[in-house]
Amino acid sequence: IGEALKANGALRTLNLRNNQISSVGAAAIGEALKSRGMLRWLHLNSNQIGDPGAAAIGEALKANGMLTHLDLTDNNISQGVQARLRAAKRPQLVLYVGLASCLVTS
Repeated sequence: IGEALKANGALRTLNLRNNQISSVGAAAIGEALKSRGMLRWLHLNSNQIGDPGAAAIGEALKANGMLTHLDLTDNNISQGVQARLRAAKRPQLVLYVGLASCLVTS
């Protein structure tokens, strides 16, 4: 998926809900988000991303100038990483970061 995202600069919405994406897969998606693609909506809810994958996506948010909606709901992400994700979003660009039902409290 990460390589396909890098190659397809015209994709605007990607829905990968319920696909058992691990932290490794999320890290590859994060790397792809750093490219100059046109992706605006990314749905990764109900996967197995966890803290390492979410942190990689958070780093990508700093470099990505197009993404406006990111849904990481129900991915077992700790509150600390959730806070870093919220801090990484740039108000003028990322309008929504969904983190509900992440299940981990500390």
